[in-house]
Amino acid sequence: MKEFTVVLYAGGNNRVIPDSSLPKSLLPIANRPLIWYTLQIIQSHPALASSPLLILTSGQYRQVLDSYLSTLNITYELVTYRQHHESTSGGEDQQQAPDELGTLDVLRSCYSRIRTESICLITCDLFGKVNLTPLVNMFR
Repeated sequence: MKEFTVVLYAGGNNRVIPDSSLPKSLLPIANRPLIWYTLQIIQSHPALASSPLLILTSGQYRQVLDSYLSTLNITYELVTYRQHHESTSGGEDQQQAPDELGTLDVLRSCYSRIRTESICLITCDLFGKVNLTPLVNMFR
């Protein structure tokens, strides 16, 4: 049995270029999308490279993210989540901005797909030379 399920949170809105159809995870950094660097970090760790990979994204970015990921030599499952809490107020005349979901709310959307005792939750904007070994070993 695999030790971890890697949950990669890659659905953040692009606030750098707000009118873009690209999620933040696909913004180019040195001719590669930001998510590419995070995937390299995951693939370089022995305990995570062969772990199931769940990639969380919003419905708005699912297709463009899946198109990019399908060009890579990785096995993943793309999980779509809601971005906002569903309204529970009774009146139509209330103009309230919807609350964005927090990390735990988003994790609920993939809970049934986690088949391991432990998860490694990583955001897609993890960038640079990152050694995950101390973090992974801390939870062993």
